[in-house]
Amino acid sequence: TEAPGNYWGPNTNDNRTVLTNLVKACKAAGLTVGIYTSVSYWEQNFGADFTDHSTLPLLYGHYDALRNFNDFTPFGGWTSATRKAYNGDTSQCNTDVVSFTWRP
Repeated sequence: TEAPGNYWGPNTNDNRTVLTNLVKACKAAGLTVGIYTSVSYWEQNFGADFTDHSTLPLLYGHYDALRNFNDFTPFGGWTSATRKAYNGDTSQCNTDVVSFTWRP
């Protein structure tokens, strides 16, 4: 699951270092980088004051079944999001599906 503590350690400074090194390595490899997170997940794992990656595109998860960004609250230095995961845990053709919407 995506629950806090499943992927990141308890030390936000260590988590910041790991994420920063991961972003640098991906960029060095020529990959396009974005962040998928939520307010609570970001703040628990990296701290509310960590804004180093706010220039990257943000996909945030808020499974409210609404295809809009009206629920977005700025965090991590992001003032808006590029994408939103708004509907999860649905099944189509025997496959779990998450629905996304893009900012126009």
